[in-house]
Amino acid sequence: MATISTGRRRAYRHRHKKPMNGWAKYAIAVTVAALLIFVFAVALGSKLGEIADNTDSTTVPSTTAPTTAPKMPVILAKAHPLAVPTQSDGTTDAPETTTPPEDTTAGDVTTAPSEPEISYNAISLLLRSFAEDGSAMLHYSSPLALKYSLASDSEVDLEKALSAFANEGYVSGVFALTFPSASSAEKNLSREYELSLLCEIASHGIDEIVLLGFPSTPNGLAEANAFILELLSREEAASLAVGIALDHELLESDNAKTVIRESGITKAFLALDLYSVYVPELMSAEDFIKNKLDKCADTLSTYNLRLLLGCGKAPNLESQVRLALQNNIYNIQEVGK
Repeated sequence: MATISTGRRRAYRHRHKKPMNGWAKYAIAVTVAALLIFVFAVALGSKLGEIADNTDSTTVPSTTAPTTAPKMPVILAKAHPLAVPTQSDGTTDAPETTTPPEDTTAGDVTTAPSEPEISYNAISLLLRSFAEDGSAMLHYSSPLALKYSLASDSEVDLEKALSAFANEGYVSGVFALTFPSASSAEKNLSREYELSLLCEIASHGIDEIVLLGFPSTPNGLAEANAFILELLSREEAASLAVGIALDHELLESDNAKTVIRESGITKAFLALDLYSVYVPELMSAEDFIKNKLDKCADTLSTYNLRLLLGCGKAPNLESQVRLALQNNIYNIQEVGK
């Protein structure tokens, strides 16, 4: 039998080799691509893991929190006159804020059972309030105000008062601003003066200050944001918690969340102002508050707004607080007159 040389065998196999069909080529291409993607994914996952390990988890924003994510102290603050309490020996002593006055109607069998005691956990001090003419009055003696020959209706030494109140725990101050509504000629001077007053208060160790006076409009909240950022940039106020009181008309509106989101406010908590508001003559303060809580319920819950209470000519603060608690609101601050 004739033999076939090696060279001829290779030539024969080449001539009779079956060509690879299209599906086979496609399958190989897909397999190679899948392997490349897998290798890339493993490498990327390893790199991201290294980045995550070297990143502070507190810098990762929550995807479920509202756009505004400032310090959010939740308190139930009792209003107290701004004064330095004194004992008979002349020493200062902090006020008792969590125990209501003793009932002097003992023995009256017709007296209804008393309601549960309100568990206050903070003190609310009115530091500066609006007068009827739109001006503002300090309720303590300020060296800065004296320097500018500006009036105060009190001789209270703020540093001593805050020192006494601090023994009772968290202290929140309420402060009225006038610069947002000042004329263009006076605005800058008024703004700087009020910034300095707030720094003076912060230097005495108060925990937080809630600001009244900013218009609840896009421009008003932008102005509030700039003011607060500047305040917190100053050394005396760097650790201060700051709140902004908002008008109920904004919070009742359909675009409330849009206005709040677009304001850019991230360094201040928000409050619903039911303190410096007008209550219609034929309406009780409690009915007015209930109406506003119903209308603002969605925004209140979304942003966990602080509720400032004290509206009406002669407000019953305890009654107003109980009404808020009945409506499942627990972040509450009384403001005295």
